[in-house]
Amino acid sequence: MLTMPMRLRRASVHHTVAALALLSFALSSAVLPHAWAQTEPQGPPTKSEAVQDWTLQCQAGPEGGDVCQLFQEAPLEGTDRPILRALVGYRTPNADTLTLVLVLPLGVSLSKGAFMQIDSNQPVAVPFERCEPGGCLIFLAMNDSLVQALKGGINARLIFHDTQHRRGAATLSLRGFTAGVDRLSAEKPG
Repeated sequence: MLTMPMRLRRASVHHTVAALALLSFALSSAVLPHAWAQTEPQGPPTKSEAVQDWTLQCQAGPEGGDVCQLFQEAPLEGTDRPILRALVGYRTPNADTLTLVLVLPLGVSLSKGAFMQIDSNQPVAVPFERCEPGGCLIFLAMNDSLVQALKGGINARLIFHDTQHRRGAATLSLRGFTAGVDRLSAEKPG
């Protein structure tokens, strides 16, 4: 059972995650004590605003201009406990393609994999890239078909299993996704 104490801690993460995950997550778990970790930016955000069900957060970039990302948390279905964090942004300042990063807590079954279902479409396998102290990461390059599917959808559901092979799911709202992605493109340095 996941809880949501407001205890913050830092975690060392690979530089590609740090480049995308500019904002903080402040969650930990009673059962999975290292389920969530914090990736903290080097200073306060320059701006943060709601884009319907998503949040756009920007921070001063190392070479000037703002580096922005879109994010949302989703609870484990049937609870109000956050279990999924979704981040959309450019992995590097000069990248041309957006990346969707999905972060689940440690304790998910990697062998069972994860699946993303947009609205009532068939679920599609999405591979875990790796697990780190801050959670297990799925990186999805946002090609045109994925962007269009997400922009045209209402919800994106991530289905996964825990290490005891019990099924779980979390649903992201896609309300505001189109406007948020358009803002990311407009805010991109260079």
